[in-house]
Amino acid sequence: MPMKDKMKEWKETLEYLDTKHNKESKRRVEEVKKAVSETERLKKKVVKKGKTKKQGQLCDAERSKETLLYSLQQFEQHALRGALIQERSHYCAFVSMMSLAWVGLLAALSLDFIRYRKVVFCTM
Repeated sequence: MPMKDKMKEWKETLEYLDTKHNKESKRRVEEVKKAVSETERLKKKVVKKGKTKKQGQLCDAERSKETLLYSLQQFEQHALRGALIQERSHYCAFVSMMSLAWVGLLAALSLDFIRYRKVVFCTM
């Protein structure tokens, strides 16, 4: 596959991954924001009125918030790992394509050098 085709394919893949990541990340951040606001609301009620019923709900909300934050962190780590793997595969493909070009170039140069040596040394 020519290099231009590969680059186009890589660009499309990265755009797809970026779009997918942004959509999912936005959704998860909104969930975390809702959990944080719910926790803050319950804290105010517990402090203001000292309700013991709300204390259990507050603990559950705190746990839920921490779970969502951990989930968001894991999602971001997974997305970063996927992006790094994608970039590494692009780099490896690029290097393999370039190595083929270098091998061809070096082979052509060595043939020219061998011909040059034969011409120079045979005429002496």
